[in-house]
Amino acid sequence: MFLSFLVDDDADDHNFFQKAVSRMLIPLRCEFAFGRLEAIGMLKGNPNFRPDFIFLDINMPIMNGLECLREMRKMEKLENTPIYMYSTSATMILRKAA
Repeated sequence: MFLSFLVDDDADDHNFFQKAVSRMLIPLRCEFAFGRLEAIGMLKGNPNFRPDFIFLDINMPIMNGLECLREMRKMEKLENTPIYMYSTSATMILRKAA
């Protein structure tokens, strides 16, 4: 079974993601975090927590997704983990930064 990890401060996005994943034909379990602090805590606090895919919202309070991405990329256990970033904003600056 694959493990996906969604980091997004919006509970509605968690629900939407869960519904979309439940319709997929592959076995996929989802874990969720509401922001950078929770996500980094989950990743550092449990050495066995190794998502196969990470989906990361760019626009979050306190620390945005780009800053969170930088922290995640410092973790050896995530060096080969695909991290997909998304946003409701589509500015060219954000696209280039991601």
